[in-house]
Amino acid sequence: MAVIGTFGSFTTARLGIYASQASLNVTGNNIANINTEGYTRQRMDLISLHSGGMVRYANKFNTNIGYGVLCDGVSQLRDPYMDIRFRNEQAALGQAEAKLKGLMELGDIWDEVGKGEGEFGVVQNQIEDLLAQLEILSRRPGDDSVDTIVRGSATTLAKLINDYANATETVYNNYKTNLVKDDVQAVNTLLTKIQDLNTEIRRAGIYDDKALELRDARNVAIDELSKYMKINVTYTTEPLDQYKDVEKLVISIAGTGDPAVNLVDGIYATQISIPDKIPQRDPTDPDDPSTGLNVQQADYTRDISKEDMLNAAQDNTYLQIVLDPLKDPKGRYMKDGQDDIDTYTVLGDRTLEGSLQAKRELLTEEGEFSSDADIAVDEKALEKRGIPYYMKALDALAQKLAKEFNEANQFDPNDAATYYEN
Repeated sequence: MAVIGTFGSFTTARLGIYASQASLNVTGNNIANINTEGYTRQRMDLISLHSGGMVRYANKFNTNIGYGVLCDGVSQLRDPYMDIRFRNEQAALGQAEAKLKGLMELGDIWDEVGKGEGEFGVVQNQIEDLLAQLEILSRRPGDDSVDTIVRGSATTLAKLINDYANATETVYNNYKTNLVKDDVQAVNTLLTKIQDLNTEIRRAGIYDDKALELRDARNVAIDELSKYMKINVTYTTEPLDQYKDVEKLVISIAGTGDPAVNLVDGIYATQISIPDKIPQRDPTDPDDPSTGLNVQQADYTRDISKEDMLNAAQDNTYLQIVLDPLKDPKGRYMKDGQDDIDTYTVLGDRTLEGSLQAKRELLTEEGEFSSDADIAVDEKALEKRGIPYYMKALDALAQKLAKEFNEANQFDPNDAATYYEN
């Protein structure tokens, strides 16, 4: 049996006390940060200290006993599977919340379940009032007072329809501003923040620092980003040299195939925009870099050149999102395996999930008023009703009323017997 000296036993006990104290410090830090946003519970990693050598005259009765415990570092108790589930649900929740908010704002305008007494149902009530006045007029033709009442009722109905149209247009403009400016800026801020944190974590990893607090801050930003769009987050490594690797985080848009469309690739990140115009493929030009995919029929992505982007002449009717080439914090472009700079990418109509997609659909979907071009982009376009659907439905109602009244008031001299004359 191996013999441990007296001071060796003291050293074992001392190391145990040190390890316990360090573990208590980690526990105290966990308790102190119980209400800190994004904080991940930590754990002290302990390893046994043992001798790596053998005694000179070893035999089967020798027993190698450890010499205490060492603190090997601090780890986070975070479940990657739960992160995936949470972020997927975040995207679904963000999409549902954005859609519900938009429909509720429309509901404040279009709700017709009331009786028209200063609350809801005012248009329906006014249509019924106009029909009632017309019924009276049919029994008292030529009565100026009744005619005036009919005209007043019709004027009130026209004003109400116009008010509905203006209010609906206001909701549309507010949502478009919110999407094109506010949401785009919010996403770009998050992408820049994640890129900066990746850079700091990479720098810390070079010196074997786990940078746990920076990882917590990055997870908070990623969780927030997942509300705007459904994303995939993967952790890989990149070599610094032949001896050392560091961690690299990659964020891609879920469902964009292989290769995926990356938002963040290590220290490189993109920025998004919704420009007024998007590129139009020239099917007659075999050298057009976009040949092979028509932007309005692409299922998810289309790569385009910078020149194509700058010289675009097609209106961005579908409010499609454009991704800039990936850049590092110093503005240098990321290059592919052929040493070529990545191109701009236009996301298709059905690519995203999350609040961005919900707002895009609220601003673009026309339901039963969808054109053949709309259906070519999204075969489910007829089932989706955004703000344009309600605007066109109101236009259709106004046009139908105008058409019927105009036809009813046409005077045919050849059939004068059917008309009342004063």
